[in-house]
Parts: sequence; C-alpha cells; structure tokens
Amino acid sequence: MDRYGQILTPWIDLMDDSTSLWSKGYLKIWRDHDETDYAFFEINGTTDIDPQYRKLHVGLIAASSTEVSGAFLEDDDLQIGFVPTGDAGTSGTSGLAGLGANAHLYWFDNDITDSDPPSGHLKLNNADPTLATYIYVDVLNRFGTDVEAWLASLVDSNAVRIMNQNSVEIFHDYLLLSAPTSGAGYYKLNVGYLVGNGTLNDEDEIVLGIGNRGQTGTSGTSGTSGTSGTSGRGYLHVQSTPASTWSINHILNCRYCVVEVTDENAYSIIPDTIRFDDENNLTITFSEAISGRAFISSGGGLAVGELAYTFSTPVTAWNITHNLGNKYVNVQCVDGDDYYIEPQSIQFIDENNIEITFSTPVSGVCSIVGGVGTIGTYGSSGTSGSSGTSGEGTPTGVILPYIGTTAPAGWLLSDGKTIGNLSSGATGRANADTQTLFELLWNSTTNTELVIQDSAGSQLREVSRLLLTLLQTRECLFLT
Repeated sequence: MDRYGQILTPWIDLMDDSTSLWSKGYLKIWRDHDETDYAFFEINGTTDIDPQYRKLHVGLIAASSTEVSGAFLEDDDLQIGFVPTGDAGTSGTSGLAGLGANAHLYWFDNDITDSDPPSGHLKLNNADPTLATYIYVDVLNRFGTDVEAWLASLVDSNAVRIMNQNSVEIFHDYLLLSAPTSGAGYYKLNVGYLVGNGTLNDEDEIVLGIGNRGQTGTSGTSGTSGTSGTSGRGYLHVQSTPASTWSINHILNCRYCVVEVTDENAYSIIPDTIRFDDENNLTITFSEAISGRAFISSGGGLAVGELAYTFSTPVTAWNITHNLGNKYVNVQCVDGDDYYIEPQSIQFIDENNIEITFSTPVSGVCSIVGGVGTIGTYGSSGTSGSSGTSGEGTPTGVILPYIGTTAPAGWLLSDGKTIGNLSSGATGRANADTQTLFELLWNSTTNTELVIQDSAGSQLREVSRLLLTLLQTRECLFLT
C-alpha cells in the first residue's frame, strides 16, 4: 500500500514476471520533488512473497550517494518507478557482446549541421535530443566497417534507439518517419522523438539500434532480451473527501495522460483546469469542493504509438502528420504552462494526418496515442528478434474510455451490472474467468464503493458465489 492508501500488490507482483534469466526489470527510487537523490537497481531474481510485504532481489546499478543508505532519510517522501524486461528470446548467432545483429557501434559527435559526420560517428540536428528531427549517420561504424547497405535497408516505422554503451540508462528513442536518404558518405534519418533519458556528450561510445513496429496478434520468434513497454496502463484516483483541488501521483511515467473525471455517482464531469505537473503528477481544480474519481491512462513507457508535437509559435491551426496508420487516434492538447486546453475542432483527415483548430492563436503540445506495438531495449542476445505480440502485458483491472455498447474480447463494460462465477446469476458476466478481476476489485474497494452480494441480493463476504456490481461509467475493464 502506498502513502495514499492505494493497494499496489498486483503492480508489485508483476515485477518478476519476465522469463529472462538475467534481468526481470529495472527499479528506480527517488526523493519526491528532487530526482537528484536516487537509487537505480536491476531486479535479478524471483520476488519473495509475504502476506504483508514483498521482498525484491536487486543489484545496484547507480545511486546519488556512494553509500546507498545515505541517499534517503527516515520517513522521506519517495517515488518508485519500474520498467520490466521482455521475456527471454532464443540464443542468437555469435556477435558483439551486448548487441543484437540489428545494431552497430558509433561515437557521438555534438555538431548539429547537415553534413557527413567524422568516420565512425553519428550526430543529431539539435543539441537537445528531444527536439531532434534528423539523425546523421556515417556509412562506417566505429570499427571502420561499411554499413551503408544496412542503413539503406531501414524503412519508415522502424524504432531507432541511441544509447550510451557504458551507461545504459542514458538513451533516446525515436520513430523513423520515412526511408533514410543518402548524403555524401552518410545517411539522414528523419525521426520523431518518443522517449529517453540523460545527456549525450561528444565522443561518447554509442549503440545505434533498430527495432520493428509490432504486428497485431503475431507472436515474435527468436528475439533479443529487452524491456517491453507497458501498453495501455491505467490508474484510478479516489477522492473520498470533497476538495476543490485534487493532487494526483499516478506513477504512470507519462506526462500528457488521458484523464476522465466522474463524481461520486459515476457521472462524467468537466473540471475547471487540468495541469500536467510532470511525468507522474497532475493537478485537477474545480470551482467548488467535490468528491469523485479520476481515471488516468497512458500509452506506456516506450510505446511506438505515443507521440508529442510541440507548437512554439501561437497559431489557430495545428496540422500534424503522425504516421501511426490509425485514423481515429486519441488527442490531448496542453498550453505552454502544461494546462489542458479544449480545441475548437479536431479533423481526422486520414490514417496519418489530423488538423486541430482553435478560436484564437495558441502554442503548446499535442500528445497523440494510436494503439500500436511496443519496442524493448537491446539486451545480450546476438540477433534481433521479430516483433512480439502487440498489447501483451495489460494487467487485469486496467480502465480505458470506451464508447461502444459491446465490450471487446477479454474486456467488460463498466455498466452497473454484476459479475461472478458460473452459478452466481451475475447479470454482466457469470463465468470463472471473472475471478481475477473480482478479487482485484474486492481488495481495492469497499462494499460501499462496489456492492458485493450473493445471488439472492444479501451482502456477504464469501468469494465462491459472490456478485460484485461494477461502476456505471463509460469505461471498459480489462478482464484477463
């Protein structure tokens, strides 16, 4: 349970799910509102389970203090972040240690001009990696090997990672927006920024890795061990005490999340403001004190289908080419101060283009989520694996906005009906496959919030034949 009383058992129990023999994932602990005090660990074993707590087996990677115990003080307010590694792939052919066959080693050059980098170097067209739109790559890698054919073979929608070989926590991920173009002795990669961390310095030893966008429903064959981006994550904030300001720590590691607010009777309400404070915190304000719930969801950490576009100059029309291949994407707009803004209109022109209009010129950021596969970090396997199953890893209980009247396979409508086992007489779904969701809701809510009863209507606490009434919202719950 966190310091706000939220039960985190299902989330913590996911931390050792990877079948990788070397690493289950990465855990970061840092001081609230001061990320300079931190400890970064690798989870390298199976979690020990106790009814009251969980014991994680970890190894220290980096910390803000030589003595880890000196980084934090008793009763410090702390935050925890977790990124899982992907399942183990089959062994690849022999290659460079720590690299897949779809990666090459370079040095980083801090020049930003459109020109041939020095031999064995790559560079960006902006000193800030998050604002870069081109990567310039020499046709010779760090060992002098000609990789021109490899660079020419890249296609749009490839995922591109630039990572510090000696500090793997320093990396930047991009989406290749078009086929590379050749220059004199180098190639130009037109990219859109996805996610990353850390600073790239002149002459840093760099890994340039390429991944493929996931194909819906197909299982990957022999692949590198890597972190799978969490797809479709969600967080439920319950505001029991009426307040005009809701401060929410959602731990989703996504700044511009999708936010749906309801009152205590599950009716949708529109707040006065929503401010996205940082990647894990947001603030919702109302004109008067109110209680209710906020449903927060994101596309995940390394999701290829989640893009952010910045408009620095105020204009009345934001024209965006996102190249996600999905016409009806989710659109979230914020102003320069990170407050949510409502556009006058959004036109979904085709599968790759939208136009957003405003009544007055405005600058800000547009976040677009489009439901595609996820990419992982490059692990120790020798060959780059085929794309993995898109959408794997969605935890039971994830809540997503949904306007349909029939739930997709594996999901339940949150429509005020009941769930239970085959003999329960449930009106929403009476099947044994509801047990995991049932127990999650049982442990995460009170009988006042979600009524628990037997098939005769009596409020009981026996698991085997209970019914549980879902909230009546325009949402969809992931079942299994």
